[in-house]
Amino acid sequence: MMTRLFVAICALMAGFGLGFGTGTAAAEPTPNPAAPAPKPVPAGAWISPGDIPMSSEYHWSAASPTATGRASFLSMRLCGSPSADLLPPASAIATQTASGTAASVVQAAGQWPEGTSDGASAFQSGIRSQLNYCPGIGDVISVDLRPAPSWYGFAATLLVGKDRDNPTSEVHIYNVVPPESGTISELAVTVPRTGREPSPWKPVDDVTVLRALAQPLCKGSC
Repeated sequence: MMTRLFVAICALMAGFGLGFGTGTAAAEPTPNPAAPAPKPVPAGAWISPGDIPMSSEYHWSAASPTATGRASFLSMRLCGSPSADLLPPASAIATQTASGTAASVVQAAGQWPEGTSDGASAFQSGIRSQLNYCPGIGDVISVDLRPAPSWYGFAATLLVGKDRDNPTSEVHIYNVVPPESGTISELAVTVPRTGREPSPWKPVDDVTVLRALAQPLCKGSC
């Protein structure tokens, strides 16, 4: 009697596709249509080319933003990524180039819905941690991390190359989280370098660049 009952239950399960390894896979859950869609990164988020360091030397082109689902910041690609669950729901990348040289600018911006600052601050902390203990993905050599305690960001310089005595480029990174904006913005300026020869980079005040980077996103005074 028990044997016949067990066989009948197994047959019923098979009929509903729930057999042991023989049924079809369950369908992916349908996204909740009522969930608020993240707002796109505003076009005004991009820094003015004239405010980018060494603009007079390289004559940076206008920003060309590309909307993406989860933009990876250059600092993340060089030193490793923070946890995926911290990535901004909405993000975009803008690039600028200098004609005839290997110098380039990448600005990445990520935004959390409803101006929530917690997500942006946590994401920024993750990037700072990666830079502070940068293991190097590929050929990063060293990192000079410069916090800006009087403001809402930090700056860093990364020497990049396979040989410590012969870096091929240096990357100058500026990262800000303007208060109450729910947005993180990062500017990465890459300048080619030829080993022991002096770098073409000119000294620049970190806070000045950070303020210019954040100004389009600030609410009220900044």
